Amino acid sequence: MSPASNYARLSYGLKRYTDSLRRYIDRRVREDWWDEYVLTSLPAEQIAALDRDRRLHADDVDEAREGVLPKAGTEFLDARHFAAIYRERFRANERTTDLMRHVQEIHDQWSDPLEGDYATEDVDQALSAMHEALAYYQLPAAAELLALREG
Repeated sequence: MSPASNYARLSYGLKRYTDSLRRYIDRRVREDWWDEYVLTSLPAEQIAALDRDRRLHADDVDEAREGVLPKAGTEFLDARHFAAIYRERFRANERTTDLMRHVQEIHDQWSDPLEGDYATEDVDQALSAMHEALAYYQLPAAAELLALREG
């Protein structure tokens, strides 16, 4: 993949990062992952926002399990959630947690884009943080993010 702009590179990197961490959660957790892994890891305001999203997508909720989202509900998780979940449930070390927080900040900036393109060095730094966080869990997308960074 050779995106034309730094914004496109960052968008692609964030997508690969997010999808990879979602898949990891999906593979590693039990059926009660939402209550056990997510809701016990996040601050109250994030839980409230996720619960609001759940209500908006009520058709996707497994009512037989008392309103718990099925494992496919990982689609609701994004960069804002990973640092807390991975620190609490997947034993992320301090460095990895810091990287995930950094990616969260990048995601927040990306979701309200600047006019014009992003600086190459900023995007390279973001891709490096995503690469290192994924590499800690030996996820295949880490190599792809490194290649995207190196162009």
